[in-house]
Amino acid sequence: MRVLVLMSALATLSFATPLAAQQPTSVDKEIKLTRDEIRRDRQAIVKAGMPLDATESAKFWPIYSEYKAEQEKIGDRSWKALTGFANNYEGLGDATSKTVLDDWLGAREDQAKLAKKWRGKFVKASGEKKTLRFYQIEAKLDQAIQGEIIQAIPLAR
Repeated sequence: MRVLVLMSALATLSFATPLAAQQPTSVDKEIKLTRDEIRRDRQAIVKAGMPLDATESAKFWPIYSEYKAEQEKIGDRSWKALTGFANNYEGLGDATSKTVLDDWLGAREDQAKLAKKWRGKFVKASGEKKTLRFYQIEAKLDQAIQGEIIQAIPLAR
């Protein structure tokens, strides 16, 4: 079941038209739809992969929701950078290139800081071992999604 849900999320991404080939309004719309689908599918995948009892679940899922809300703010910067890149692909200059790279690298750093910040809360809710499992699931999902996004975005010229 977990594999089917993940494959569904990845299939959604893999059929998307490369961002640079779309019109700006189409890019924004596609990004929003993709993010909504990923968000919904992601929680289902995490739930399927986390063996939580009732007490742990009562503590874990509210923390997860708060964590993902904070994480989404960081993701907004990445999506904004990708949209800027796509909208300026044909005439990409040094200034836009710098902004895209700065935002992308900054988001990666901020994601790591956020994971460290929330680790203690997850440990209190579910213990060290299950927290490790949670972060492993998150990392696998992030890598799969990033791989699909990277495939959809052409290299800068």
